[in-house]
Amino acid sequence: MGYVERINEILKEHLGLMEGQVIPEAGLIRDLGADSLDRLELMMKIEEEYGVGIEDEEAENLSTPKDLYDLVRRKIGDTELATQERYKKAHTSGILG
Repeated sequence: MGYVERINEILKEHLGLMEGQVIPEAGLIRDLGADSLDRLELMMKIEEEYGVGIEDEEAENLSTPKDLYDLVRRKIGDTELATQERYKKAHTSGILG
């Protein structure tokens, strides 16, 4: 499961949403019904899930699921891509079979 799908799952679980309600441009507050406490808890869950820190300034600018995707991609992107590249190299060199 990629990070977009996992973030969607987190949003659905935390906010009690149905499949299809979480779309990238939906407003976390306006459309998905999150309040300020929900937003804080979501940030904490994402920090825990991905081992990243989200600064208060960053959290204030998150208003849609797409904003969350973009933030996580920026936070983990380089690390995840580096890990994938190491795996590919190990696999092609015969280390992993």
